[in-house]
Amino acid sequence: MKYHIETMVCGGCVRSVTKIAQNLDPTAKVEADVVERTVEISSDQTDEITKALALAGFEATQIAA
Repeated sequence: MKYHIETMVCGGCVRSVTKIAQNLDPTAKVEADVVERTVEISSDQTDEITKALALAGFEATQIAA
């Protein structure tokens, strides 16, 4: 799933988003573009990941892949 995260503005944010996803699913694949503020997450647990991201201040809006 591909998401837009308005508050993902730097490399530290990308690391945080990646860590959150991989803490919930160690096999999750995360590809982020900080310039476009998008992240693509390949995981069976995307619902749980997006909820955890929101709790951490990274509101993820799903966009077309």
